[in-house]
Amino acid sequence: APSGKQITATDLGKYPPVDRVLHKMREKSRKGTLERPLKALDRAVVMAHKTGDKEMMLEAHFDLAVYWEKHEEAEAVVKNLRLAVELITVMRGGKLHVTIEDVAALARVLEVRGKLSQVQELYADLLRGKILALGEHSALLLPWAVGLLDFSLRLRNLDAANIQLQMVQRLRERHVPATQDWFHPPQG
Repeated sequence: APSGKQITATDLGKYPPVDRVLHKMREKSRKGTLERPLKALDRAVVMAHKTGDKEMMLEAHFDLAVYWEKHEEAEAVVKNLRLAVELITVMRGGKLHVTIEDVAALARVLEVRGKLSQVQELYADLLRGKILALGEHSALLLPWAVGLLDFSLRLRNLDAANIQLQMVQRLRERHVPATQDWFHPPQG
């Protein structure tokens, strides 16, 4: 939504289901209305399963992740966020259409827990799916390749980082004008 502009229910109805849920979660966070009792959250999951409502299921997994994060149960948070990412992948129609924002919550939690290798695997898996669908020269690969390179460097996996840097450079040379500034990862 444009900055400062409130989204109406009609406008929200035009969003894809995943984006609607992500918007609802941002609004709940902003308003401070995220907390619901565990029993109500569990009921929401059961209802979503019974009705086959993927949007309700996605919202329930995000709500459960928030609940368990407040109660400092890291494994339950990761479990629910992984289920949410799997559901997003299905709802978006495959790995090709998954965005960085879609996996941001899971990546953040894994990163805070020191599980950078799992974030690297997540990015690598989604990047492979995008390469299979788009080929290896698509501009849409660049943010994922840069993210994967970042995690490889932070893990000090220099062999993987070298290969990913070459991919990033090829994509950058093909799609980014020479006059445009470009983020350079730390050297060494």
